[in-house]
Amino acid sequence: MQVVSGRLDQPNVHFEAPPLGQLEADLDAFITWFNQPPQGLDWLVRAGITHLLLITLHPFDDGNGRVTRAVTDRALAQAERQCPVLFLERGHHGAPPRLLRSS
Repeated sequence: MQVVSGRLDQPNVHFEAPPLGQLEADLDAFITWFNQPPQGLDWLVRAGITHLLLITLHPFDDGNGRVTRAVTDRALAQAERQCPVLFLERGHHGAPPRLLRSS
């Protein structure tokens, strides 16, 4: 998946998601990191890294921003020992089991 602008004969690629073949391994590594963050990692840095890693993996055709914000909210809520508030939109199926295991 690419985010591209410009002419068709001179495209300007702004972002390119990792290849599908490495996505599952990258998601597994992300989930392991999320569930077992390094000791002493600042909670705000953890939330920022969470957001950056998951939005860069870009695992879905649609909804990457929503899922990334929800997981980032989870990281922030864990730091405050609170339950995150999730707003689910009608018509969206939610995260796949692999992402749900991270909670």
